[in-house]
This record gives sequence, C-alpha cells and structure tokens, in this order.
Amino acid sequence: MTGNDRKKKITIPIFVPHKGCPNDCVFCNQRKITGMTEEMTVSRAKATIEEFLSEKREDAFYEIAFFGGSFTAISDARRVELLQLAHQYILSGEVKSVRISTRPDAIDEMILEELQQYGVQVIELGVQSLDERVLQESNRGHDAACVYRSAKLIQEYGFQLGLQMMIGLPFDSEETIWFTANEFVNIKPDMVRIYPTLVVEDTKLATWMKEGKYQPLSLEQAVEQAKKCKVLFACHDIPVIRMGLQATTEIQDGSSVLAGPFHPAFGEMVYSAVYQDFLEEKYLWRKEEEQRELMFYGRLLEDDTVVKVTVPKRQVSRWIGNHASVKKYFRKKYSVSLHITGEPRETVRLYGREYTEKEIFEIVFQKYEEEKE
Repeated sequence: MTGNDRKKKITIPIFVPHKGCPNDCVFCNQRKITGMTEEMTVSRAKATIEEFLSEKREDAFYEIAFFGGSFTAISDARRVELLQLAHQYILSGEVKSVRISTRPDAIDEMILEELQQYGVQVIELGVQSLDERVLQESNRGHDAACVYRSAKLIQEYGFQLGLQMMIGLPFDSEETIWFTANEFVNIKPDMVRIYPTLVVEDTKLATWMKEGKYQPLSLEQAVEQAKKCKVLFACHDIPVIRMGLQATTEIQDGSSVLAGPFHPAFGEMVYSAVYQDFLEEKYLWRKEEEQRELMFYGRLLEDDTVVKVTVPKRQVSRWIGNHASVKKYFRKKYSVSLHITGEPRETVRLYGREYTEKEIFEIVFQKYEEEKE
C-alpha cells in the first residue's frame, strides 16, 4: 500500500459548463445544474486550484477534475491551456492526477495521446444509456456502438474508465435500465456514477413535461432502480462513486429543478434500501427457522419481536434509514423492533452470524434474481 493509498483523495472540481457539446440533450442545462454561469477561463481555473491548495492537508492528496459539458470537445486551444495549467501542478507535486468527463463521441486516438501527455489518469464517459431508442429520444447524437468503441479505446490506452448512467430518461423502463447496467458490467469500467433524471428549466424535457409527454420518476421509483444497479455493480466489484447529483444552490432551492427525484441524501437512501432488503430476507429466513423451533421444541428460543443488528459504526445511519425509514418499515409490516448498534467493525452481525459488505450485496442480488423467476 502506497502513501497515497492511505491518504484521503480531495478532488478540485473545475466546471467547464456547456462547452463543446455538438447538440443539446433533452435533459441538459449544465449552467443550471452546476450553478456556473460564467465561462471557465484559465485564470478562473487557476484561482479555484489555488484556493483548494491554500488549505492543503497533509493527510490528503489532490486531483484536478474537469467536469461539465464535454471537455474533449471544447476548442483545442482552450483544452490544451487548461491541461497545461493542471500539468504544472502535477510537475510541482502539489497535485497527483487529473480526471475529465466527456462524451463518447469526443474520444479518439489523438485526444487520448494528448490526455496522456498532460497526466490525465481517469476518463469518465457520460453514457447515460445503452438502449438505442433512449439514446435517440434523449437527443444524445450518437449510438451505443460509439460508447463501446470509446470505452475500449480508453482502456487500451491505459486510462481508468468511468461510466455515468442516468435512470428515468425518456422511454426508459426497468428493462432498459437493467440492460444498460448489465452492459456496463460487460465493459468492465473502473467506476460508475448513477444519476436520476431531473427536469431542469430551459430544457426540452421541461417542455415535454409541461405538455404531458414526459413523466419523471418519483423518488421512490428512482431509489428502487438505482438500488438494483448498485447491487449488480457491487457483486462485480465495480465501485459506484456517486449516486445522485451534487446539491448545488440552484438545485436545492428549487429555482432550476422543476421536477424529478432529487434528494440531497439520494445515495444514502439507496444504501438504506439495499440494507432493508437484506434485513427482510434474513428476517423471513429466521421466521422459517422459528416454525421449525415450534415444531421441535413447542416454543421459540428467543424473542421474535426484536431484531438485534450490529453494524459498522460509520454505517449506522444507513441501516436506520432516512427519518428512520428502515426501522419504521419493519415496525409497520412485521411489528418488529429493530435494535441497530454501531461498533468499530467492518462486518454486520445478525442472528449470530457475521456478514461482509460483499456477502450482503450478493444475498440481496440473489433475492432480486429469484423475484424475476
């Protein structure tokens, strides 16, 4: 394990909003989503980097991330200026690496050679979906084959590959979302992000919603779909580095988002939903065991109205749920009281057995597979 592996990573975000895109996707208004209304110049980028580094922590290492729009599709001159700026900080040792996000149709060999030259290590592709109709109706401007080509090229050049997916796009369904997630697994990315589709003002999606042509997912529906994707990725050892959009002022105060499943703790809600499914699966298994106890002993060996769970201390809030949603679920459905205790451990203890995080996700995945049959 290297020193950087033991340190916390701090990302310095440089938003280059709505620059370089050849067309407007129906859901996209980068300026509203990111809260950035001014063009990102080299001087502004430098000021942002210096602000982060002015409070540099010894227990952390830094990366510069060019987010928003399509970084590799902006003008060659501006892209190189920004990359040169970032590279200066790599050469000085103040920053460890650079990451970018871009469109699948803005990747080729020349671009990748340029990115290598300036110390880029991670390339995230805004894939959104791999269903052809969803791509077409979302006005993405490319097909699924473009994604496969770009992803393969990025991997061949030795970059870390990130894939971003959106759930709830026009003509999306449980089947198309699941198809995209499974295709992501086949591509074998190093990381994934999952974003629920929000209806942002001044977008085609906003117009369609007002005309009754589009209905966003509810928060409950979005959590349900994201949950299944998260479980699938976890079972294939693919890290999901974010679920839900970053909470900017424009998003939180409702001035830009007209509708859609936004919640500042969306990712935490997804984890809670997974853990709730695990607890329910094990509770129902335990009820079957109790029936056998009654048959052989004529009584229960322990109180079945209380379920005691010991979890990693840092995960207690996830197991309890947003506004104690998990505890309320069991109380309402099964008249069971969940007693959740946090300890300095990495495993979960339930009914006398220890479970790793990976085992929990595998159990839940098996539950989902059985429900399909």
